[in-house]
Amino acid sequence: MVKPFEEAAFALMPDEVSDIVQTRFGYHLIKVIEKQPESTIAFEDIKDKLGHYLKQQKVQEQVNLCIEELKGKAKVERFLTEDPK
Repeated sequence: MVKPFEEAAFALMPDEVSDIVQTRFGYHLIKVIEKQPESTIAFEDIKDKLGHYLKQQKVQEQVNLCIEELKGKAKVERFLTEDPK
């Protein structure tokens, strides 16, 4: 979460709407529906989901490495020119 959004969201009480918040992603209006206290999830309850997430993250890293390697080996030739409008 970007800082301006986080600061605005956590400063609101339930059912309040923020003023316009500007971030690098654009302009936002934030409405807090409810606030829940901070909590901790037991490892056993999240173990499978966490394992799946970590596997996906590792696969994505390998895909990115493969793409970069292929880009380095690729020869790209452009035959079209820019439109001179």
